[in-house]
Amino acid sequence: MTTIAYKNRQVACDSRMTSDGAIISDQYRKWVVRDDGVTFWLSGDASAHRRLMEAWPNGEIGSNHKGVNALAWDGTELFAVYVDEEGRISNCPHDLSEPMALGSGADHAITAMDMGADPRTAVAMAARRDCATGGIIRVSQL
Repeated sequence: MTTIAYKNRQVACDSRMTSDGAIISDQYRKWVVRDDGVTFWLSGDASAHRRLMEAWPNGEIGSNHKGVNALAWDGTELFAVYVDEEGRISNCPHDLSEPMALGSGADHAITAMDMGADPRTAVAMAARRDCATGGIIRVSQL
């Protein structure tokens, strides 16, 4: 999967792609800007990332992609984006004053941020314990 961490208007995500427990790449770009300027940090099934970006904010991507989630920034608001069992997208506006983490290493990352870490360090700490997190850590400012 991956780890995405947000804190203090900064988002960090790793670049590891895995399949059935094997590392496929440590250079996969999970931070993508859509043509209209909406920025996504994507986690889960990489084959559904494009569908999620195209269908956001209110569409569906199909029921076989329920493990996909993301953060989406529209220039003014940050959303936690989830896909339910039927493939419908749901958006939860996020309070920018609160840290947040998504993905397989989320528990490790949020704990690191609770202890004072910035998002980059939080993702690095998650990578130490979560085998689906690793590679290049990319950081962006909102």
